[in-house]
Amino acid sequence: MTPLHEIIDTAVTTAARAPSVHNTQPWEPGTPVIDGDEAWLEVGVDPSRTLPAADPSHMDLLLGLGCWIESFAIAAAAQGARADVVAVTGTAPDITVALRVRREAGIDEIFTATDIRHRQVDRGRLEPDPAALQAALGDAEAEWPARRATHGYPEVVVGMVPESMWSRLAPIAGRHLAGSPALIRETIAWLRLDPAHPRHGLDGLSAETLRIPPRRARLAARLLRSRPAGMLIDHAGFWHRALHRVHRMSARASAGVPRRKRPPARLVLGARPGPVTPGEWIGLGRVLMRLWLTLDRYGLRVSVHSELKNPPDTARFLRRLVDGEPFAVFSVGRSVPEEVPRSARRF
Repeated sequence: MTPLHEIIDTAVTTAARAPSVHNTQPWEPGTPVIDGDEAWLEVGVDPSRTLPAADPSHMDLLLGLGCWIESFAIAAAAQGARADVVAVTGTAPDITVALRVRREAGIDEIFTATDIRHRQVDRGRLEPDPAALQAALGDAEAEWPARRATHGYPEVVVGMVPESMWSRLAPIAGRHLAGSPALIRETIAWLRLDPAHPRHGLDGLSAETLRIPPRRARLAARLLRSRPAGMLIDHAGFWHRALHRVHRMSARASAGVPRRKRPPARLVLGARPGPVTPGEWIGLGRVLMRLWLTLDRYGLRVSVHSELKNPPDTARFLRRLVDGEPFAVFSVGRSVPEEVPRSARRF
């Protein structure tokens, strides 16, 4: 029989593959307290790994914590142990989740640790597969009522954004980013474009995962470290105008040109009613993790677009679309090419 502390250690290592915005990996699991066939584990947040500018409401932080907890629970179940949330205390980002882990045979769990390790985000090209997406959504939605009754999160609604509207929303989000020096600095702080970066291979966004060719990545890294780049960051109006011009040129270039590549599906998940407690947000993060695992089983990957939740105009559209509080926005499709670089982990 595997010792309980080994089960927990293995589950913590597996849960480290959970997703987080900018690959910040904000979770901080503590030391488990073991008493016979039961154990208690507290999971907190490292405040230095939060995103005050991009995630001021801490929605994405709590969702990411939910993804971690669901991954931990799946990995524990694969080893004959059940993990339950027994308490959520504090207010984000100063929040702690208490888990109870106990031995239990025959847990009804469809996912495995292998599924968690296989799931990936793909920021490259995604090709649509409507049949696979419909089947995956059907599987995921089938388990929502029972899990909602068990975990107590709001109703989850799935909306799809037409590509014509998506092409209007994305530039708005880009201009919102360009108009905020704080957002620009925060994003740059989590870039790991140069392999010589001290955090490369541990966290953040590498050139490989962003699909930036090595030569361009090295050039970009040097430019971002330069004094002129720092000065330009403070001139938000410059970035706003530059991105607006780029968008207009792109629109003119594509006018009248047949589209040979079909865009992926654009999904929005909403909650009805909007979550109130941190525990409800964490519960929705667990739903999100299981949905992405289901999509992965059907050969589908996602590219996350959390930036669309922040600008008032895009947020208003998303709320109308789902008639609730939007909490996840992402593209879904098959990776082209199928091989996708893996993001780094510090555990």
